[in-house]
Amino acid sequence: MKRLNSVLTWTCMLLGLLVQFSCNKSNETLPSSFGTSTDDNDAPLVASLPLNWTAELYAETASSIEQNCSLSDINLHNGNPVFELRTATESGIWKVNAQNGDILWKWKDEASTGGFQNHSLQGDVLYFTDEGGKAYKLDLNSGQKLWEVELELQPGEWAVFDGDDIYLPEQYEANGHRLTGIQRIRMPLREKAVIFRAPDRDNSSEEYIGRPALTDCDGNSVLIFTRHYKKEGRKLSFARIIAWDVPLQRSMWFLPVQQHPGQRTPHSSDIYVEGGNVFFADAKFLYNIQLANGNCSWRSPVSIAPSQPIQMAFGPTDLIYYNGAGWLASLQRKTGKKNWSKSVAYKEAATCLSLVGEHVVLGHSELDCYSTANGRRLTRYCTADLYPAYSDREGASLRAGFLAHAEEDQQLVVAAERHLICLGSSSQ
Repeated sequence: MKRLNSVLTWTCMLLGLLVQFSCNKSNETLPSSFGTSTDDNDAPLVASLPLNWTAELYAETASSIEQNCSLSDINLHNGNPVFELRTATESGIWKVNAQNGDILWKWKDEASTGGFQNHSLQGDVLYFTDEGGKAYKLDLNSGQKLWEVELELQPGEWAVFDGDDIYLPEQYEANGHRLTGIQRIRMPLREKAVIFRAPDRDNSSEEYIGRPALTDCDGNSVLIFTRHYKKEGRKLSFARIIAWDVPLQRSMWFLPVQQHPGQRTPHSSDIYVEGGNVFFADAKFLYNIQLANGNCSWRSPVSIAPSQPIQMAFGPTDLIYYNGAGWLASLQRKTGKKNWSKSVAYKEAATCLSLVGEHVVLGHSELDCYSTANGRRLTRYCTADLYPAYSDREGASLRAGFLAHAEEDQQLVVAAERHLICLGSSSQ
């Protein structure tokens, strides 16, 4: 009997080692905060986010439209979509009725070069820039231009609007290097002021500053941005995330960012500010940083693709929804603990992440709606599902990167070539 007990004991120990080895091996390819995704490929899809309306916004021949017409940068004003419509010959800002897609107004500046960017909707006004370096302020109720100003912006450069204060990059010389700082132009008097420059003792080179996130702390405007630079005589590059108090002209805190060969470092587009906390990801972790003091509340292992941005959305019940490197996950905001995760690998990277009611909506070449409760995919919309006329047009696809949604109405507005498509229902 003793011998039998001994054999059973050794057998159990060996089985335990095998189980442990198996678990360790499976965790080698995925971060510990991510797990096996829910396999719902064979589960029936549930109808959700019904189609409300579609609106055709430009009348031209189909071949011309496919090549030259595009919708982009949707914002919502009182639930009504405001966006840029661009063709080969003109660009303009349009506003349509969210109930039926009827056009409310169009704005076009003959002197503008178009290619509008840096959109910022604040109250009843929209701020934006064009490819020629001009900044504009539009009244969203009437579509009237309130002012415009010439900026020293290169095509594709960022500008951040805080009411009539405009923050933009400033090029300057220091220690024999051409560096980038931040300046402010205060409208309507066009007063200029230097907001941020690197310390002279820093002796850095090849510097650039990512687009800042604008927030508020104790009544002061704060810019959160990444600064990428090299040190004199060193081959390695460095990066910091900086919280800059604008009125006091000083750093509240800064954090060095881990850099790993062949892997990405966070850019300012990856920085999210929500509820007094700053969220960002480096090559290995997602961080929750306290805005007031720069202390780290938690970090959670994540999977990050070197060349792809991350997307985050914040739920009303202290949950975070995160998408990166083919994984969609729900995390607890206070602890970073994972609720669920799901593999969502697509042929092309997802371009945005939105919350509409109890749906997590992920946009790529299709539009996928997942349950906020467990990550199960509820609905997949293809272009032909949303607009049947597209089914006969080769190469037609959703402009799923241009998503906007009205949380109060639980609606989602999608741009597909020259059409706006509204999903959801105000009565949900």
